[in-house]
Amino acid sequence: LAVVGIALATLLAMYVGAEAWATRTVASGVTVLGEDVGGMSRKDAGASLTRFADAANSAPIEIGIERISATIVPSSSGIAIDAGATLDRLTGFTLDPRRLLQHLQGGGEVAPVVTVDEQAFNASMAAVASALDRDPESAVLTIADARVVVEGGQPGIVVDVDATADLVREAWPQETQVE
Repeated sequence: LAVVGIALATLLAMYVGAEAWATRTVASGVTVLGEDVGGMSRKDAGASLTRFADAANSAPIEIGIERISATIVPSSSGIAIDAGATLDRLTGFTLDPRRLLQHLQGGGEVAPVVTVDEQAFNASMAAVASALDRDPESAVLTIADARVVVEGGQPGIVVDVDATADLVREAWPQETQVE
């Protein structure tokens, strides 16, 4: 019985050691939104992800409807890529065997961790809706030389703030244009 216990303890120690080893580097072949971080040390991947997140968090998102648009900057609108949490997703310690297998087999595309400050994001989406909302304008119809001439007019637009927020959450950071 003692031999079985020692064998199990040895296997457990080897497994924990293998999981700890896997935290030193990102699995080969891993990309985050096309950014290749596979095989990098934790430190190098962290620096690369931070640069990438900073660029994505400061690139405007264009939200459009009916040929008009408004833009937001993610970092000042309550939505952002969290480079540290993304790095932890790639190299953080876990006892999940799937992560060790992924590390041994090589990775693939990994989605970044996106954080949302709901209060700031909702305020930003309300501002976008306000910028995009349009009152309807009546057209003027006239008859000239036996032809109907339409001048002016536009349909009204009322932006659904919640639906727009959902579209931005679903599209960003993969897309920077949302319609």
